[in-house]
Amino acid sequence: KAFEQFETSLQIKPDDTVTLTSYGTALANDNQAEKAFEQFEKSLEIKPDDTVTLTSYGTALANDNQAEKAFEQFEKSLQIKPDNTVTLFSLAIALEIEGDYEKALFYMEKIERDKLPKNQAGFFCLNLGRLCYWNQQEEKGDEYFDLAIKMKANISRLNAAKELFRINNQAAREASVKLLKNIRKTAFCYAQASLMLSLNLDLEGYFKEFNQIMEKEQHDIELLNNALYHKILNEISLLKMIAFGIIADEPSSEKFLRGIIDNIEAVVEEIQQKRKKVQIEQFPANQYQTIIETISKTAHDISDFVNNEMATIESEIRFEFYDLSQDSPLYQQLNQLLEQVELTQNALNDLKAINQGMEIKPIHFRVKELFEKFTNTPKLHNAHIQVQIQNGDSEFYGDEPKIRSFLSELVENTLKHNAEKTDLEINIASKDVIELPQHLVKSSKTRTGNMLARKKYLAIIYSDNGKGIPMDKKAWILQPLATTAEEGKGSGLGLFIIKKTLIEMRGYMIETGKNGAKFELYIPYEEK
Repeated sequence: KAFEQFETSLQIKPDDTVTLTSYGTALANDNQAEKAFEQFEKSLEIKPDDTVTLTSYGTALANDNQAEKAFEQFEKSLQIKPDNTVTLFSLAIALEIEGDYEKALFYMEKIERDKLPKNQAGFFCLNLGRLCYWNQQEEKGDEYFDLAIKMKANISRLNAAKELFRINNQAAREASVKLLKNIRKTAFCYAQASLMLSLNLDLEGYFKEFNQIMEKEQHDIELLNNALYHKILNEISLLKMIAFGIIADEPSSEKFLRGIIDNIEAVVEEIQQKRKKVQIEQFPANQYQTIIETISKTAHDISDFVNNEMATIESEIRFEFYDLSQDSPLYQQLNQLLEQVELTQNALNDLKAINQGMEIKPIHFRVKELFEKFTNTPKLHNAHIQVQIQNGDSEFYGDEPKIRSFLSELVENTLKHNAEKTDLEINIASKDVIELPQHLVKSSKTRTGNMLARKKYLAIIYSDNGKGIPMDKKAWILQPLATTAEEGKGSGLGLFIIKKTLIEMRGYMIETGKNGAKFELYIPYEEK
């Protein structure tokens, strides 16, 4: 409808530069870049020195990842009007997106804030503070934030924290948390500040800040250890599920697989015995390192034991292959069981690193290889699995086992939360995308300021027709210990591990389900 109005206006007055520029901006905002550029060019043919058009054209070019052409338009505008506030600001933002933080700060500081209304001056101070932090000039950045806060205290603290959360370094995170904590409980934005804290604090900060809430929900150190046990037992339970499925399809395999199942059940029993020997104490939240040491030791001890047992089971499965033809159905099914053993081992190793950096080990592989487990076994327990791969032959350079474990974790969650549903369906889709979807960009701006840059991503969309995640739980479902499972049935660690590992991969994850769960994963293609 907007475009109709612009066209009608141009029929009346084809040479109106205001209309042409406004039309171009609207087209650019609607991702119709080429049509937008046509309108800007027409306007500049009529009025070459129009700074509004030049700046708007530059902004549109920058958003279309044409930085050099964008800077040309900004420079032309500044040659005409060197103190043009809008041009200086737009150029600074474009330079920031390109990662040239020093030049971005230079141009932002040229804006004459003393000539602006108070609210506009405060806005520029917030941007200046962020750019100072990008340039590792933290003290200077704090001075700009203080100026903004003097103009409008609590809302400026909130906005300053938002700006800082875009910068992925320790100094910025600490400053943003401090700002949020200084927002008074009586302020209208206090609830939003608390939510920002809960969603952006690291694990240690989350414990320290929200220990009272966790106590109220009876989330203590015992639950943390329970979480580790649940996660390990969930991984092992998938092995049993696959083994029983093979027996149902190939009864001749029962004797051999019963032995495997007995081994698995012996592992579970031993885990339970080891668990009883672990002495758990209650620690106050400020003793975070003590808590983590307890959790870490438990994770290492149990994971090492289970991995050793998995190695024994793996050797038994491989021995069974010797008497089978590669064309036999049992060979294919045992191969699936072996794959799950390997996924379990990878998942257990990642458990050890819950509170450390996830080690990424990239290799080259075809995208379709990620989904072989589910294309070969379209039915698992009570679920039918459909896989739609648009980019199967694309070559990806990344950590294949970890991405496979992401998918296994999501399937495991679906099965766990919808055990009674008889018509359970899981859909997994894969494609390549050049730009991240806008709903993800908006939700993730607190992590990075460069999300608008074009880049090739592997997009994996996972959805099911199960219970889904309640609206009031979506905001915290990826936090550690956040689970919607019934008591005793979920750890709250799986999704958190995926999220944390994706951050190491410079990827993203968001939950957008309405009728069932829906997770969107975006992992960038990397050069070797």
